[in-house]
Amino acid sequence: MRVREKNDLKIWIEYFLVGVIETTESSIETFQNIDKLRDRVELSQLIQLGKQQQDAKILM
Repeated sequence: MRVREKNDLKIWIEYFLVGVIETTESSIETFQNIDKLRDRVELSQLIQLGKQQQDAKILM
């Protein structure tokens, strides 16, 4: 509203950038959680392979 009434673009840009920063931080956290989950799943699958673990690690 203030941008439209008083042409205060600085406030709008700050608001927009805060949104970009928050979205980016959330995306990074989500990616890190996915990466941790992938590592746990791969580890649990490797454990089940027994003696074939070394061959599976090479393929990964």
